[in-house]
Amino acid sequence: MSRPAPGSARDLIELILGFGLIVFVLWMPEFPQHILSPVALVVTLTIVLARRPSLEDLGISWRGLVPSLWILPAAIVLVLVSLLVAKHIGTLHPLYKGDFKHIAGYVLWTLYQQFLLNDLFMPRLTRLLASENAVRVSLEAIQALGGAGYLKDFPVERYLRDAKAGWVMGPTNEVLRQFVGKAVLLGFDSLDYWNQTYNRRAVENELKKLDAEGKRKLAEELMTEVEKASAPA
Repeated sequence: MSRPAPGSARDLIELILGFGLIVFVLWMPEFPQHILSPVALVVTLTIVLARRPSLEDLGISWRGLVPSLWILPAAIVLVLVSLLVAKHIGTLHPLYKGDFKHIAGYVLWTLYQQFLLNDLFMPRLTRLLASENAVRVSLEAIQALGGAGYLKDFPVERYLRDAKAGWVMGPTNEVLRQFVGKAVLLGFDSLDYWNQTYNRRAVENELKKLDAEGKRKLAEELMTEVEKASAPA
């Protein structure tokens, strides 16, 4: 039995949590960064493995391994050419720390970056943006069919309507992007989809647009509401 497709809300939450945690750790001083880095590794690994992905989903299955082995000699050749060019133009310099521990740390960090990109961020981003890709593909299909693409004799017109519905129905793709930006910059408390919490920043920005008389009238109206609310029933 196939696993159910993940929802966009869960994808969005996992993206915000994973990216926000990594940025938080990277901006920490060196000592707490050494402590929190394993925590970030465990959390992001848990997020990925909680979906119970297969080895093929993780990109570490045997299928396709042999055809991709050409990358190793190609990378070695590229490194050697880069070293020769750097030495020739005078920009080659020794490593800051050439010990095994330092180099191994860079290798592990590179592998972790690839894990984050291929197994955490990209699958969730492509699912969140799939509706826009579906709209583009459906439009190309209608273009190929010409006027017949609008007829119900072909399912393409239905595909376009369904794809666009996934784009514009709330929360829209644009709103989801705002959620990601606000959560990263302002924290999770800034996500108020149902407009239920007091937004002090928005209120202060609106107050700046009022002159003295407008602020006085607003204050009088607020005091009147306070008196009504505090009056005994």
